[in-house]
Amino acid sequence: MAPHSPSASPPRDAFPSFANGDVDIVLTPVQKLRLHSDVLRGASDKLKELLTIEYAAVLTKKALSEGVNVRYRLELVDVSTTPGDNVGRLVKIRLDHNGRPAPNPGTPRASMALSSHGADPASRAILSAWLSAFGALYGREMHLNTQNRSAVNMADEDYSDDNDDEETLHHHHHQKRKATTAGTMTDLCDIIATTSTVLDVVDYLQLPPSMVAPLELALLGTEQTLWQSVCAAPLAWVELGARLRSFAIWREAAVHVVGGWGDGESGGGSCEWSVAEKCALRREVRELCERKAARFEKWKEELEERLVGYMHEKLRWDVGRERGKGKKDHEPDVFYWQAQVLWGQWLAARFKEGEGKRAKDGGMALYRMIWEGRFCDAVEEQAKLAPLTPGGRKVVSEIVDEMKKDLKKMVEGATISKLKLDQSKMPANRMTPFVIEMRNAPWNKKEIDHRGSAHSNKRRRLESEMRQVPDEEDDLEDHIAQS
Repeated sequence: MAPHSPSASPPRDAFPSFANGDVDIVLTPVQKLRLHSDVLRGASDKLKELLTIEYAAVLTKKALSEGVNVRYRLELVDVSTTPGDNVGRLVKIRLDHNGRPAPNPGTPRASMALSSHGADPASRAILSAWLSAFGALYGREMHLNTQNRSAVNMADEDYSDDNDDEETLHHHHHQKRKATTAGTMTDLCDIIATTSTVLDVVDYLQLPPSMVAPLELALLGTEQTLWQSVCAAPLAWVELGARLRSFAIWREAAVHVVGGWGDGESGGGSCEWSVAEKCALRREVRELCERKAARFEKWKEELEERLVGYMHEKLRWDVGRERGKGKKDHEPDVFYWQAQVLWGQWLAARFKEGEGKRAKDGGMALYRMIWEGRFCDAVEEQAKLAPLTPGGRKVVSEIVDEMKKDLKKMVEGATISKLKLDQSKMPANRMTPFVIEMRNAPWNKKEIDHRGSAHSNKRRRLESEMRQVPDEEDDLEDHIAQS
């Protein structure tokens, strides 16, 4: 097909360029959108602020007769090409009576820095984010796996106004020839970066949260790849999950964060996060993690007290209620006492070596060993304790096995995981038995606290119902509280 001049082709009447659009949005000098001011103002508080009636250009009759509709022009400036940095901002460019740009001196203008499709992945992510955000205003869903391709296609099919000089048009055709169709993104790091960038644009434009729901679906579609990423970077994901209002992602990340919180008072335990990292969390999330972690540390302390005081059922008695036993009555218990000593010596040795709640793993290794029954080799250890026949050692070993069943039940609460992560493929290496519910999500609390006055009666009723739920004082978990 022979090449044709972009200026000879009128804007097609569909997103991103409508023939009757009255707003030019310039992402780069060769990548532009022509949209409708009423649509933009109705969906975005930021655009409502930028596209005021007073700012609209007053067009001459000649311009109107020539089909000029554009009365507003916004250009994207202050964009950083570094991933995760500034996605830019929109500035108003004054138009003259003919609809031509007539910017005030010193007004920043859109740059060609983002126009390289192939050389700069960060540029593609930023352009895709802006195109996705504006497309959402026209009912176009955001899809992570097509954003890059959409960015290229939309830009290549875009229009050029008469202000494009020959050098700009030549650059546009050169980049168009270099552009290739981007494949589906399979690298989760790219998806995370793209999601963060889209959310930055959505936040800047002040769009409703419902418009980013497809991003959550795209992330959840990666399944274990997502959960492995959350395990590796829970602090980042607990923030991203809150911005997405994705309870599934936020809950998974919050469970990890609590598991690595540690004992803030004594400084011991599995403290993975620095003070600065903890303080950087949202206040609601930080308070939730502090509360859950403190309750878990207290539970572990009580657990270890119970482990120290544990005795085989055969050796238990009620002080003051049971009559004293004579020597003959105690003689059959000698094997039970030997098993009891083996357990006590093994546990004391573990504590002496620094294992338990004050260890760097918060006690995970110790509790896991007890739960799996990997302690007290009765045959080997008992031989060091007292000389017994093979038959006697077998009896002691059987008693220790009975004790292991009791002890397993005691530590089971600490070994249960509430994660969706498949730990056979990627161990979490932190304890994660925490129940975190929808009512703990930071966006739910904000919605309850900030409803409009028209719903004040409903709000008071809802808050009353919420107070009847043991929200802040709920048990750590039912299975832990009952253990």
